[in-house]
Amino acid sequence: MKLEIFDPSETLDEDFGPWIIRVINAQFRHELNPKKLRKWNPILQEAYKDRLLSNHKLDAQTILVTGIKTLTYVTSPGKITIRFDKNIFVLGADRLRVVDVCKFINFGNTSVSGYPIITNVLTTVQDNIENLVDRYRRVH
Repeated sequence: MKLEIFDPSETLDEDFGPWIIRVINAQFRHELNPKKLRKWNPILQEAYKDRLLSNHKLDAQTILVTGIKTLTYVTSPGKITIRFDKNIFVLGADRLRVVDVCKFINFGNTSVSGYPIITNVLTTVQDNIENLVDRYRRVH
């Protein structure tokens, strides 16, 4: 789950990465439906019960928000890549990465359908990237 933004002319500056992450965060908050996430709490409890510390409860919304709020960016010649930080772990769990739980919620598995909010948000941003780049250039 990542977003690659191509900038062959290399006209975007170092402030674009943090700016587009703020746009992604805003879009995520706009699309988030807490009712759809409630069903995920018991699913997560069951799926990760062997990795949870005693009496710890997983909350799907908290984990997704953590994942989105800790997005990172990497710039390379002609490209900016936005992705989840693989070094963020779920509090109260043994070596359980936030990105892995976010992927499970987003894609689901053979037993449960995913809630593709992350895919939807990244697709929306990708589909509107030209307008977003224009907006960024007007502001900066």
